[in-house]
Amino acid sequence: MRPSFRTGIFDNLGLKLLSLLLACVVYAHVVTEKEREVDLVVPLKLAKVPAGLTVLGDPPLQVRFRARGTGKQLLWLKLFEVEARVNVSDAAPGRYQRMFSPADVLLPAGSGVTVAEVIEPRTLGLDFDAISSRRVRVIPTVVGLPASGYAVAGSPRAVPESVQVTGARKIVEAMDLLPSASVDISESQEKTVARVPVDVSGLGVSIEPREVIVEVPVERVVQPSK
Repeated sequence: MRPSFRTGIFDNLGLKLLSLLLACVVYAHVVTEKEREVDLVVPLKLAKVPAGLTVLGDPPLQVRFRARGTGKQLLWLKLFEVEARVNVSDAAPGRYQRMFSPADVLLPAGSGVTVAEVIEPRTLGLDFDAISSRRVRVIPTVVGLPASGYAVAGSPRAVPESVQVTGARKIVEAMDLLPSASVDISESQEKTVARVPVDVSGLGVSIEPREVIVEVPVERVVQPSK
């Protein structure tokens, strides 16, 4: 009696599965030992910024580079925290510019992976400025209207009236006033007191304190006697 097709498949099944597994292992070994190149993106960090200097604007946050190594080496590289680090200890106030180098990408020792080239950005351009600090007056921001028959009696004030601002000299010296976050006095029938942050969003500076107390005097409108 001739063996069926189904019987032929399951004959020596364990040996066949073992052979298949060994073939997959050999194939994976051959593939992972083959040298190739891949593009990777890593964070960029500035090292040794000179004391008293700060960066104007937003420096690039990432670097894209081409890594060369075997498939196995490149796979293991993903288990490590790789970064690009640029030493800017020679920076001075003004424009700072230099080409990126493969040496700027820090790879784990013994990884066997090399940096073929830095793809983007190829050039690092930064503007440095001296750090300056001075006090800047805070202007309360008030929105809304008191309840009917009430009005704002006098000027709103911030406590403290000014904050210490620290940042790039070009930015700090151009500041005259800083607004507080909004204080809503809608339908208020009495003096409004609120602790709110000072708005420095997008300015690239630090302030102390970060919050002020805004006082808005609200009083009943006295109708003149007839």
